[in-house]
Formats: sequence, C-alpha cells, structure tokens
Amino acid sequence: MRKFAGRRRTDAEPHAASPPMTALVVDDETSYRTYVTSIAEKVGFTTDAAADGNAALSMLSNSRYDLLLVNVETNGINGLELIAQVRADEATRTAYTIVTTSGDELEKKIAALTAGYDDFLSKSAPELTIVAALVAARRLIARQHMFDQVVHDLYGLASRDELTGVFNRRFLMSETEKLLRQGAPLTLVLFDLDNFKRINDTFGHLVGDRVLRDIGALFQRRTRPEDLVARYGGDEFVMVVTGAPFYLVETVADRLVSEIRNLEWTVNLDQFSVGATIGVGSSHFLHDATLPQLLDAADRDLYKGKWVKKHPEQKPRAAAGGDDRVMPLPPSTPELRP
Repeated sequence: MRKFAGRRRTDAEPHAASPPMTALVVDDETSYRTYVTSIAEKVGFTTDAAADGNAALSMLSNSRYDLLLVNVETNGINGLELIAQVRADEATRTAYTIVTTSGDELEKKIAALTAGYDDFLSKSAPELTIVAALVAARRLIARQHMFDQVVHDLYGLASRDELTGVFNRRFLMSETEKLLRQGAPLTLVLFDLDNFKRINDTFGHLVGDRVLRDIGALFQRRTRPEDLVARYGGDEFVMVVTGAPFYLVETVADRLVSEIRNLEWTVNLDQFSVGATIGVGSSHFLHDATLPQLLDAADRDLYKGKWVKKHPEQKPRAAAGGDDRVMPLPPSTPELRP
C-alpha cells in the first residue's frame, strides 16, 4: 500500500534548502564575543554581534534572529531587561535564548530562566560544552521551524476554500468582524455568477467546478494582497476592501465583472462564458455598520442588479398598482451609492 506520511526523522536538522539559522551574540567583552561568534559559525549559524543591550535591541528591530546568546551583565540594558523586551515583542518572542554568566551562582541561573531564557552557559565553560549547547539549540530551533510550518499549513487548510483557493466563508466572517471592531472603514462587494445552475445542468458539475476554480484564480490575480476575497457559498464570492474610497472599490468591482465575462470555456465543441452581478455594502454610508447589515445591504443591491438585467427597460422601484413588471424591492433598502 502506498504511504503518504513523511519519513520519520530522529534528528530534526533543517532541510538543506532551508535558510541558514541566524544568531546574535551580545557581550561587552570583545574577546569573548569574538570567541563565541566563531564557535557559533562553526556549528552552522550566520552570526551578528552587539557590544551592549541597547545595540542588540536596535539590531533586533531590523533583523530576525533564531538564537540569542546574551551576557546577563552586559552594559546598557542588562540581560534580564533585554529578555523581558524580547519576550514581550511578538516579532522576537519565539527566539531561542541562552544567557551567559561570569560565574556559576545558582541564583543568577534561576533568575535568568525565570525571566525567559531557555538555557545558560558559564563564560568559563570549555569549548566542547559551548558546542554541545549550540548543537542542541539548532535541533530545537529546527523543530520549532517544522512546527511553525505545520501550523501555517493547517491554518491555510482551515481558512481557504478547497475548490477555488480563495478564503472560505468562516474566515471571511471572522476577519471582517475584526476589521469592523477596529473601526476600519470598509466596502463589501458581493459577486453572484449569472445563471450558473445552467452550466451545471448543461455540462455537469465538474465543468462547473472548473469555472469556479478559474474565477477564484482571477480574483487572486487581480486583487491586492490586503484585499479579502472569499467564496461566500455556491457561486457567490465576496470582496472586502479597506483603505479605499467607495467609488474606487466600485470601479474595481465593475472591472472584475468585465474580466469574468471575458473568460471563456470550451467543452467538446461548445464554447461558453459567464456573467456576474454585484451588490455593494459600505460602512462609508452605514454608520457603525455591523457585518450582517453590510451583507444585507449588498444582497439588496445585488437583487436590484439582477432585476435590472432581466428588465432593462424598467427602472427599479417599489411595486405599486399591481404592476408585476416592476421589481418588488424589499422595504427600506439602505442607500449605498453617492
């Protein structure tokens, strides 16, 4: 039987294609700083060095390091103050840290480990002991990298729509709620494919899936990384845009509709395309808008757009006088357009 599970490894050293591990050595004693740096490089780290805690913080703000070796008694910000800031910063909090001390006092070691260091070394330790500590650190860092990659992959599986590659509905709802709580002005565009059921009924669901995949790929190519595009359900997609004026979002949405319309598919000798209708809801026009309100506004706007396509000679208005040619709009439709 074919097995798909990866080979179990007893040593979690990084893959050859992985970027080199980086280390920052912080010590005010030049000779020891140079000595430890050379050992770290022999073990396989790409290293930088800082003469005091203040310089180390500056370097940490500009570069990412897998390993920190810090003299607890370094000048400026001392080692205990430095580790407190490292652990408080989301960008550096996962770094593996080793504290170096000039003596073997138990109290210093306990204080360092309690403050957040992962291991300790005496500055009088022989080279073999330092090498052993750094090799062990590499293994632990490699395992953390592997774990981080697994989490990243699982997060992608949990947040992406399997068929189209865009985000799924659950991710859309949670992220948009966060944006609204942060007070970010946003515009939500609902895309509905026209007569998509006819494609499934005529050509089969596999062809329908291909259409959805291609449209999902179009959205990913033609939107910005900061735009949130998700499959809302069935043949409906949602785009959430922040930091852009309403008229610009509407222009982009209209362009995407045109690009969807220009896509073509061929099945046997039959060639077809698909249109799309949009509805827009924006917090620019709905004060303290909630996500259900924005979705409802977009859905109503979409309803109007669908009706106009079916009745191009009519203007959408509330039904009156029994005229069944006029679209019966839902009551109190929020006005979205300037």
